[in-house]
Amino acid sequence: MTSEEWNTFFAGHWNFAGARQSGHIAMFPEELPRRLIKMFSFVGETVLDPFAGSGTTALAAKNTDRNSVGFEINPEFIPIIKEKLEVHQKDLLGTTYEFSKQKLLTTDFEKEIQKLPYIFKDPHTLDKKIDVKKLQFGSKIDKDSSTKREELFTVKEVISPEKIRLSNDLTVKLIGVKEDPIVNGKATSFLIEKTKGKRVFLKYDTVKHDSENNLLCYLYLENKTFINAHFLEAIKDVKIPNEKLAKVDFKLIKKISNINDIPSGGGCYWIWTNEPVLHSLHKHKTPKPFNGGEIIYNGIAKDDVKGRIYHHLFGFEDAGWSGISIDIYTKNSVSHRKKACSPTGKVPYLANKPIKSKNQLLLLNLSSSERNYIKNKKGDVFYFRNGINITETKHRKYDFKAFYITGLTSLYLEHIEKKWREFGLPKLCSYSSGR
Repeated sequence: MTSEEWNTFFAGHWNFAGARQSGHIAMFPEELPRRLIKMFSFVGETVLDPFAGSGTTALAAKNTDRNSVGFEINPEFIPIIKEKLEVHQKDLLGTTYEFSKQKLLTTDFEKEIQKLPYIFKDPHTLDKKIDVKKLQFGSKIDKDSSTKREELFTVKEVISPEKIRLSNDLTVKLIGVKEDPIVNGKATSFLIEKTKGKRVFLKYDTVKHDSENNLLCYLYLENKTFINAHFLEAIKDVKIPNEKLAKVDFKLIKKISNINDIPSGGGCYWIWTNEPVLHSLHKHKTPKPFNGGEIIYNGIAKDDVKGRIYHHLFGFEDAGWSGISIDIYTKNSVSHRKKACSPTGKVPYLANKPIKSKNQLLLLNLSSSERNYIKNKKGDVFYFRNGINITETKHRKYDFKAFYITGLTSLYLEHIEKKWREFGLPKLCSYSSGR
C-alpha cells in the first residue's frame, strides 16, 4: 500500500463511483472490497467472502494478488461469477479456479445438540413460517422477483372486519382493528366497498406478527388511501368516553399503585373527576358534564399513557404534562406552570369572562392554603400547576377516573390526532391547539 493509498483508505469518508446493477441484485463497485483487502491483508493471503454474490470480492482479491474463497447458496449466480473472473481466460500468473458443490449433509443436528453439556433456550419463539416472496418488503429475492417498491394486490376475500385474504392467498390482519359488533358493525361492508375492484398494497410496523402468528399490516389503496382508518370512521360519531365504545377501559385512581394496573404503551386517555371545575381555557368552551363530573385532562401519548396519567394526577409541583390544572401554585418560582390570571395576555375564563384579578380567581374551588396564598400575595399574576396531586386534602373527597385506550401504534395515533376534534372532547389541554 502506497502512502497516498494509506491516507485515502484510512480517511473518514470514501468517494468513488457505484456499480451498475446488472445480473445481480446488490452489485457494489470493485473499489470497495479492493480498499478493504489492501488495508487488512497482505499479498498472498486468503480472503474469505461468505456471501459471494456476483464475485466482486473474489475479483478484487485476484487483482490485488490475494487468494480467495467464496460461498454462495444461489447457483444462478455461478455463471455471473465465472464471467466476472474470466475463468476461461488464462493469465500470466497462471491463476486457477475451482467451483464445487457442498455434499448433502446427513447429520441429525437435533441429536447432536442433545449431546451438548449446555443447551441454550432462546426465549423468542422462532416459528414465523412465511413465504418471503409473498411479502416483498421492497427487496429483490431472486431474478424473478419484482423490483417494484410497493407490490400491488387485490382483495380476494374479506374474512372478517380485521382479516382479509389477498390475491396471492396471503392472509393478513389489519392493525388497530378489533372485532366488536358495536364499534366495527360497519367495518366489513366498508372493506368490501372500499377495496372492490381496486389494487392495494401493504405497510408493516416493527412488530409483524401477533401472538397467534397473524401477519399484521396497514392496508392502503393504490392511491395511498389508508384503509385501516375505517376503524375511525366506525367510531367518529361516538362521543368518547361513553358506554358505546366498549374498548375504552377505565380505572378509579385513589393512590399511585392504582396506576400500575393500566397497560403500558401508547394510546389515548381522558381523566374524569366529580370535583367542581369552574374555569376553562377557551371562551364558550366549558366542558360538557359527563356522568356527574367533567373531563379535566385528555391527550394522545405515543409512548406511555400510564406515565402521562401519573403526571396529571400526582403532579408534585414541577412535574406534569397538562396545559392547565385545578390547583394554584403556592410558590413564587416554578419551572412548569400556566398563567391563572394576568392583567394582560391569554388567560383562562370563568363564566366566559377572562380571569384577570384576585377576586375572580377566588371564585374557583380552592383549598385553604391556595385561598390564603392568593389573598396575601402582592400583584394579580398567579399560575396553575401542571398536574395535580390527588392525595392532597383538597382532592381526597372526590373521585378521579382514568379512561384510556392503549396498544395503539404511532402510525395509527397520527390518524387519531387528525380526527381528535371530531370526537367532541373537552378542550382543556393546550393554549395552542385547544385539545
